[in-house]
Amino acid sequence: MELESSYPILLAGVSLDLPRIRDPNGKQDFFVLDIKRRADLAHLFAADLHKKLAADALLDSPIITVSGKCLNMVDRMAINGRYAIIEKEHDRKPYYDYPYWAAREQSMTTRSTNNFYLRDDDAKWLKGQMRNLVFVDDVLSTASTADAVIDLCEQIGRPLAAIAVVLVEGERRTEYRGIPVISLGYLPLPHMP
Repeated sequence: MELESSYPILLAGVSLDLPRIRDPNGKQDFFVLDIKRRADLAHLFAADLHKKLAADALLDSPIITVSGKCLNMVDRMAINGRYAIIEKEHDRKPYYDYPYWAAREQSMTTRSTNNFYLRDDDAKWLKGQMRNLVFVDDVLSTASTADAVIDLCEQIGRPLAAIAVVLVEGERRTEYRGIPVISLGYLPLPHMP
């Protein structure tokens, strides 16, 4: 069987060929959606997710995301430009002396443990919102990042109303831990030799 070098997909009216990334451990390769440096795609995906959130009456829900790759997308989706950011340990500045909430997850891609932090000022803002929260991310695969976000939301007493992602990868999901998953598409895992 010939291995796929990329995966063709149509998202937000754009045809993409997602490259296959080789797993150095040989356990599982991945097709990669990289929107960190593609504001054009992030804005299109944000518009389509925005429509789906509106259809589910979640349009005005406060957004929570993990720092980095989704910020272009979340900037377009957030109410009045405000959203909460969960920082990964390598993004957290040691010279900032602020209170925070913490959670951990095991990364599928790096096989390492990631620590996540929610600043106390973001936690206070989220607690003061009248609507339940929406977690926005690029891809939902093993859901380990979603687990960390759900744990942080439970710590501050604010449940998630939905998980909104561009793609669901691997296992097809419409819900996770009882939380609806809203997505723009599905991404299978590549065939392995």
